[in-house]
Amino acid sequence: MDYDHPTPYTARGPPGQTGTHNSGPLGRRHHRWKTHAGDHARQSGQGRYAWLTPHGLGYLVDHTGTRPIPAHHARMIIDAPPGLDLYPGTEIDWR
Repeated sequence: MDYDHPTPYTARGPPGQTGTHNSGPLGRRHHRWKTHAGDHARQSGQGRYAWLTPHGLGYLVDHTGTRPIPAHHARMIIDAPPGLDLYPGTEIDWR
């Protein structure tokens, strides 16, 4: 288990970027994917994370488990301004 800060650490950023106020547990493998493999993740609400893989696959992880979401929903959640948590609705396939 690693402690991950949802907002990436910036080497020349302001003091106080890391600490218990802005970190949470993340499995070692997932932390490495996020840090070194090009996966993008953002905490969006308490215990809720959006992931986007380098292959364009989106996932939402929360207390109910991991489920796929449209890549554009994952990107929308990840790119939202700081402090804004988005909850995109479910898309319906009308075909």
